[in-house]
Amino acid sequence: MNTARTAAEKKFLAGLVESVAPGWRIRITDDGQLAGRDSGIYLLDTRTLWCGMSFMGSAELESVRMDGKASGLEAAVFSSTASRLMLEAQQALAAGRTPDGDTERDMYFSAAAGLVCSLTGDLVHDKLGGLHGHWIMLRYEIPGDHGPTRPLFARSQGPLRLLSPEEVRRFAATSMLTDLSNPDSAVRKIIGHRRPALNPFFAHVAPVEWIDRTTPKD
Repeated sequence: MNTARTAAEKKFLAGLVESVAPGWRIRITDDGQLAGRDSGIYLLDTRTLWCGMSFMGSAELESVRMDGKASGLEAAVFSSTASRLMLEAQQALAAGRTPDGDTERDMYFSAAAGLVCSLTGDLVHDKLGGLHGHWIMLRYEIPGDHGPTRPLFARSQGPLRLLSPEEVRRFAATSMLTDLSNPDSAVRKIIGHRRPALNPFFAHVAPVEWIDRTTPKD
């Protein structure tokens, strides 16, 4: 059976997604079904405020988690790949090019693996008995590094309504404030002595010397 979608069908599906995904520009990149996709994967660059989102199903996330754990690789390996691909995607957009489908797919699957195989993923899986919800990966810009990442999770109450880009940014700011206020925070220990370059959006939660004033506040 031919499952390829016409431009009209993709436009219709994009309209459906936009009804539960406020503030996003939607692009249908594959021939998959929306049914069963009950979780959101969000990517946020804390310097540029570039933000990306993809639908995934909790069953798909369970499979990603099992494969990731079985590989013997640490979550940081997957997260580092996702961080690098986030940077490449932004470079493509800055050059007026749309990232190709394979790059986007690799980026989101690497991010998903990094998220659900992390300590945060373990805690969510053990406490909630599943992976359904909002998964957010923050990318920190540090010279000479692909960028360390921070996994975040928020439960989804009832049918999934995806977070808007503004909600993702506010959630990131709240989590950043919590991390930086806690001297025992692993995130603070990782990035604290390396001075990440943060967008002015985060000026109210981060040290002033970390703010990159050359980057426009979105």
